[in-house]
This record gives sequence, C-alpha cells and structure tokens, in this order.
Amino acid sequence: MKYPVISQPNANLLSKVLLLPIILVSTLTAASPAPIEERSSYCPSKPAGPLTQRALFNAFVQKFFNKKDVADTYELYVADNVIEHDPFIADGREAGIEALTPLIAAASFDLVHVLYDGGIGAVHSKVTLPGGAPFMATADYFRYDGTCIVEHWDVSESLPANATSSHPLF
Repeated sequence: MKYPVISQPNANLLSKVLLLPIILVSTLTAASPAPIEERSSYCPSKPAGPLTQRALFNAFVQKFFNKKDVADTYELYVADNVIEHDPFIADGREAGIEALTPLIAAASFDLVHVLYDGGIGAVHSKVTLPGGAPFMATADYFRYDGTCIVEHWDVSESLPANATSSHPLF
C-alpha cells in the first residue's frame, strides 16, 4: 500500500492539530494554582506562577487576619529573612511574630479590599483596637518571590477630628 505524501503546508497543519491538545493541557496545567496544603511550608521559596501566588496570598490573608494565627501563618508563608518596612518591627520572621502576635490578637479587622497582582498582595482594612480607640484605615502590602512573602510595607491613618469628607478613609 502506498501512503500519500503530505505537502509541506498540510504537514504543518497536521502537526498543529496533533499538538494542540498537548499545548492546551500544558498551558492549563502551568496556569492552574497548586493546591494549598495547610501544613507544608512554602518557605524557603519555590518557583510559582501568579495564580499559585494569588492562592497562597488568599490563604495567608485568611489565616493571618481572620484566624489571627500569626506564628503558624508566618511559619507557612513568610520568608525567614523577610524585609520589614514598618518602622516598629525589625526584619526577619521571628521579629514579625513577636511584634504582631499581641497586636493581631487584640485588634479586630474588617477587610475592605484584598488584591493581588504582579507579585504584590494588598489588604486594605478597617482596624479597631481595644479600649474605645477610634478605628484606623490600614493598607498592608506583601511582595512575593515564588511561594514566599519576602517583603512587607504598611501605612495607617486615623480619622482626624476635623475631617471634612463625607466618606473619610473608606
């Protein structure tokens, strides 16, 4: 039996058709976030794409702000040598745990916005401290390198007594 010879243009089309399922599967696999396993640490950092980082950031926010489990959250999601830009917290995971544990335990958080894009996660929240102090608006920014938070910034603002805006801070 003689097989027909496929001309070059048709050969390219045939190879594209045959490779399409492989390309789709590999693209979807690469874009899909890895499942977030609560007990395995993500630090030291491992390579991760944006969807995996977003899933890790959402898990971090849930555990840190909602469950208020600072030590375990930092052990799972924050690099040992995290760079801290808060002027009252030293660099490093242990310094963050020590400084933030009493603060997070005492405060209540109303998360207004949780955003993630381009390796940076942001949380805009209404923070109320005990003792009748007025609430503060806080924005926290977390930079990722692979699967780890490696840098943190925050800014806070209290409601001034002479605010003229009809919707101050939020």
